[in-house]
Amino acid sequence: MSKIILLILAVCFPLSSQSEINESILGKGENYPSNCEYPKSNYVKCLVSWFSANDPSPSPMVRRIVKNGAEVRELSLDSSIDQIVKSRLDDTFKRTPLMAMLVVKNGKLIYENYQYDRKPSDTLMYMSMTKSLVALSIGKAIELGNIKSVNDTVSQYLPELSSSPYANISIKNLLQMTSGVGYNYDPYGYDSDTNRLTLVTNGYSEKFSSLSNYLNSFKPSIKNSEQGKFFNYDDNNTNILAMIIKSATKQPLDEFFSQQIWSKIGTESPGSWQGNKNTDLMAHAGFHSTPKDLARLGLVLLNEGKYGDQQIISKSWIDTQFAPLVKTKILKGGDFYGYQTWVLDEKGKQFAFKGNLGQSMMIDKSSNTILVTFGVDLKNEFWPDIFKTFVYVSK
Repeated sequence: MSKIILLILAVCFPLSSQSEINESILGKGENYPSNCEYPKSNYVKCLVSWFSANDPSPSPMVRRIVKNGAEVRELSLDSSIDQIVKSRLDDTFKRTPLMAMLVVKNGKLIYENYQYDRKPSDTLMYMSMTKSLVALSIGKAIELGNIKSVNDTVSQYLPELSSSPYANISIKNLLQMTSGVGYNYDPYGYDSDTNRLTLVTNGYSEKFSSLSNYLNSFKPSIKNSEQGKFFNYDDNNTNILAMIIKSATKQPLDEFFSQQIWSKIGTESPGSWQGNKNTDLMAHAGFHSTPKDLARLGLVLLNEGKYGDQQIISKSWIDTQFAPLVKTKILKGGDFYGYQTWVLDEKGKQFAFKGNLGQSMMIDKSSNTILVTFGVDLKNEFWPDIFKTFVYVSK
């Protein structure tokens, strides 16, 4: 995500709940352009395009392709959906600024819809849903023996971060957002920790050319606490995990994730992962794929990490990543947190990949239900409505 997009998020533009009004605000009259320049133009009209992997030009950002495999898992629409359920889903979709929404139940795609001229083949941005992909990759690296244990510390894999306040934090505390480092999460503040990190990982920072330089100079903006004690949502944690994967596996995260996971779960299209020219990835929010391919990953998670007869991710890691490990603060995600993933109930039956502006994959294990959304909801005001729809369709 570029500097332009982060500056967009600093402004709360009033988007109506009526999709036809949203279309006008979001640039339909100009075919959803990508050529906005802050602050000289109405950059809100470029959100849909930017979130569809159409990058501003020129841009210092680098996009890395995440290859899929040869075999594609069939995921066609089952038109036998109950019409009352379909009407409820249609109503939610039309009232919500979503580019895409789909529902998979018992392995069948029962609902699929797009607006703002998006289509099924478009690759859309995950935002913080990306964090859950990083955690899956950590689990795979542990399974393969590249990483010994979640109890290992950052410095064991990244001695170059010896000057960073994260040097002695355990991988486990990075995973569950309990590092204790005083990071202030604020996606809307221009001079926030969140924005500065994002500028670095996308090549827009005028001060730092690499993530390691930034992390070594990081000064906590709020009071530190003892690691392992308190939940504090921290984007630095995720980026350090990506660096650990690169060090431990001798592969950058995009290649490791492609080889070990994305190419093995029946995805129909390549994904992409954005980053800077210094090979750093934007690990906290930089992945893109089609909505159907995200649902395909959801099906593997529902099947305890298996695709067909092949165990892609170990069951033990699945059980841990999506367990209610930590009680969270009141935040947009849920009451509990696992490993880089929100957990929606105290028994761990419902969990979610969630990202700013309405990106989500909510999963209910009891009913084998997956709800996927990709949004441009600047104020995050529609989360309650989307969650109610998820609960409704999970019955």
